[in-house]
Amino acid sequence: NKLQHSDISEIRYAHLFANSIDGVSWVTSKNFSCSGAAANYSFLYMLFKILNDVEPSMILECGLGQSTKLLSQFVATHSNSFLITLEESKEWCDYYSKYLIDSPRFFIHVNPVVSIKHKGFPATKYKDVKHVVGDKKFNLIVNDGPCGSDFYSRIHILDLLANNLADDFIIIIDDVERSGEKQTM
Repeated sequence: NKLQHSDISEIRYAHLFANSIDGVSWVTSKNFSCSGAAANYSFLYMLFKILNDVEPSMILECGLGQSTKLLSQFVATHSNSFLITLEESKEWCDYYSKYLIDSPRFFIHVNPVVSIKHKGFPATKYKDVKHVVGDKKFNLIVNDGPCGSDFYSRIHILDLLANNLADDFIIIIDDVERSGEKQTM
């Protein structure tokens, strides 16, 4: 079996990520497991660079997982930062919380997913995202949930664009190579 170019690239990012976080004081746990449906190493490397270099203060994460491990460590050690994580599965939150760093500035909200129609196509999104985020202005949004769909995946991001972005912001849409996420982008 030959390695695909993407596999080789991901191996390189795994090494780059590991070398980059080595010796960084705020990365207190290096227990990352990037396999299956989890965020991959290129994603975590990009997220690490944003956290380490930009130091965002208001972070919204949609979908709890490997990125939450990194984000919770950042927030726990940066007193001017806040993290709100949306996740549709209470069971996943209960199971996964043992891998996260607790902080009074880190909030997990279990939000159900609703089915909608967008431009005539079926899509899913978190219910009442605006109710959770209120009028907060985010300078980093990590859009990696809920689970992807065939059309307009993770479309709830559109609910946030008008009123919930800081003057300077970064939005990451994971899995953007898939058709549903491309449509949303």
